[in-house]
Amino acid sequence: MLTLFGLVFVGPVLAIDGWVAERMKTLREKNQQNVQKIRNEKKLELVKKIDARLCEIRKNRTTGMTNQIVMLNRLLAKLEAREGLDAAKVAAAKVAIAEAKTAVEALATEDCGVQITTATDSAVGREVRASIKVVSEQWKAAQEKIAAAKKALRELVGTVKTNEKSQ
Repeated sequence: MLTLFGLVFVGPVLAIDGWVAERMKTLREKNQQNVQKIRNEKKLELVKKIDARLCEIRKNRTTGMTNQIVMLNRLLAKLEAREGLDAAKVAAAKVAIAEAKTAVEALATEDCGVQITTATDSAVGREVRASIKVVSEQWKAAQEKIAAAKKALRELVGTVKTNEKSQ
């Protein structure tokens, strides 16, 4: 069991604080009720399949992003052990990693499935596409934060190498 940022990871599954898990469960149940209202059986099965796949993808991506943040924190800890670092760049790296962590936590607490708000069969396709688009935008935003944290660490590593060459 690995504890990171107030979250507990047990294997590949992300376990979240109680109130967040309860909120997610409530949202999930409400969404499942709307999914059950779909009359067309083929559409219902397709929506269920897409819903399950989106949840699986979200779980895998949040686990991967969390592993990247763990790696970035380890690298930052190793760099902080060295002397002669630029304090501003260390602070910038810490802030970038904290922002990435916040983005991944937000991604992990969102409802993972397709959001169905209406019960009409004709609107299901639009709602599925809209749900996939929203999830995709969330993933991209979190990945951009991780990329910014990596860039900040690269700059910090660059100053370490420059300091070692000058000595």
